[in-house]
Amino acid sequence: MIIKSSLGAFFEIEGEASVKALAVNEDSETFFRKKTIGFEGRTLLQTGEYRFGEALALNQSEKSIGEIVCGSVCLQEPQLSLSPGRAEIRTTALIKVLCEEEDGEGRYYMAIKTLPVAIDYANDAVEEHKHVSVELEPFDSEFMPELDQYGENRVIKTAFSVKMKLKMNEPKAYTVADDMFEKNHLGQLIKTTAPMPRLFEKTDRSFSAEAKLAPTEPAAELILDSSAKNASLTVEKAEGGINIKGSFIVTLVYNTAEGIYSTDHSLPYEQFLAIELPEGESNIVADTYPIEVITTLHSDGSVTARVIAGTRVCVYTEAEETFISEVSKRTELSHDGEPDALVFCFPEKNESLWSIAKLYRADPAAIAEHNPAAFDENGNVREQGKPILIKA
Repeated sequence: MIIKSSLGAFFEIEGEASVKALAVNEDSETFFRKKTIGFEGRTLLQTGEYRFGEALALNQSEKSIGEIVCGSVCLQEPQLSLSPGRAEIRTTALIKVLCEEEDGEGRYYMAIKTLPVAIDYANDAVEEHKHVSVELEPFDSEFMPELDQYGENRVIKTAFSVKMKLKMNEPKAYTVADDMFEKNHLGQLIKTTAPMPRLFEKTDRSFSAEAKLAPTEPAAELILDSSAKNASLTVEKAEGGINIKGSFIVTLVYNTAEGIYSTDHSLPYEQFLAIELPEGESNIVADTYPIEVITTLHSDGSVTARVIAGTRVCVYTEAEETFISEVSKRTELSHDGEPDALVFCFPEKNESLWSIAKLYRADPAAIAEHNPAAFDENGNVREQGKPILIKA
């Protein structure tokens, strides 16, 4: 029997290069000691684009629409529900439209409405046991005024597209050769050690960050809108959890005596999150996302901004696994002069079914069958020095 290169098996590990392991194909002349290794499989990326549109009526208490200056669509953090072959994605679109008052002589206001957004994504690759995350990004937004049933400009027609990125990390397990020997050949075993990433913990938390921003120039008379986006983020391990540090970019749109202005401000944050961490080495991946921005305009023109945000934290461990990757320097063994009589061995302390079988190059299953009471459930010798039948 010759072990050919076709017996090699390749599998992908997230964040690592391909790893080659020796396949454990059964053969009457080759015996394997096997083990199963599990890891977080390579990310599968599914993408899609979807178009949404809606006519959003303003409340009767709101002013009629004059000219639409600009508008934006912001998607709240999506909720994901999985079933075999299907992913249901639910979110809310926050639609903001800066409008000039009808006959308002340069007076403006921000019309804000919400729109439920649902994506029903069907794909055979979606399974409940996989670790799935989704990212949504709005683009190509359009805003148009329309008359309501009374002939008033109180309706805004909006249309926008959403890019979806669905990432799936599949927990995988492979059976590999931990040790082996051949009955009729002697070979040198080459082993490989590789770190196997595993998802240890995944959690979502919320926090808030507040700061007083410098007075605007020119001075703001009215804050029309405020929004935030994540600018930077670092993660550090701490006793009992992690510290996250970063900053948000807060964008203010405000009315002044000279017209409408928009400025960006940096709002730093630092938060401690109590979370269980594994012993030894681990890799922490965190992401923060703004949920709401609350602003207060002060008499001196400064603005206090409070950002309510969420953070998603994934903790990965790395377990070092060793397995056989290759067999080299194979030489054929000679069996001349081997006795045909019964062969017994007298095991020493800490010997096992596998070590005895490998020493005598005999079938472990046959030895266990000949000696049903000699080994425990783990294959260890029960009694030192008691004879064990190797060859009948």
